[in-house]
Amino acid sequence: GNACEGYSVSLRQVTELDTGEGSKTMSDLRSATWEDGAARNFRFKNQNFVNRQLKDDVDGTAVRDADGGLEVKLGKAKGGPLKFGGPIMLPTEQIYKLIEAGEVGKHIVETRVFDGSPDGKKSYQTLAVIGSGKSADNSDTETAAKVPELSKLKRFPVTVSYYDQKEKGEQTPSYTLAFELYENGVSRGLRLDYGSFALKGELKSIEFFKSAPCKP
Repeated sequence: GNACEGYSVSLRQVTELDTGEGSKTMSDLRSATWEDGAARNFRFKNQNFVNRQLKDDVDGTAVRDADGGLEVKLGKAKGGPLKFGGPIMLPTEQIYKLIEAGEVGKHIVETRVFDGSPDGKKSYQTLAVIGSGKSADNSDTETAAKVPELSKLKRFPVTVSYYDQKEKGEQTPSYTLAFELYENGVSRGLRLDYGSFALKGELKSIEFFKSAPCKP
């Protein structure tokens, strides 16, 4: 997407967990989101399948309030909208913030984020640590990252810890996401750490779409 048409993201994460005792569990998480360029409107749909059976199905919208907070309406929930006081960011807005911080040499970014996961009823306090930008040396990247659209760009090592705001006192992250973030928002070198186990992701392929110019 772009700042005029908004940003759409589709994600699917399939994980097979083996307990080592002959029992396996397959988790299939699917999400689709749309965020407008001004970070004022957000739509999300999350589904969770366990062993191919649908366990959770949530969809909703979030609209920015005058105070910088969000009003969230869930599609199948009873009762009124949920209120998240500001300041609070949406996910694409957060990526922009991390890139801007990296460009000016800022290494720590703390912010609250609402991304609709897992059930549209919570936000996360996040702590991002951003390393110094790497030049266009691509000797350590996957083949897919050696395309001209990426190989000429600076990239920043980023680690973001997500904390559940409902917990009190000293906390450990609900999960930690580490990756290398390019100036154009593409990421590679993923590590997703849930504490009891971690997932590693590589950039296998990438296709760039041409974006139409904004209409006056």
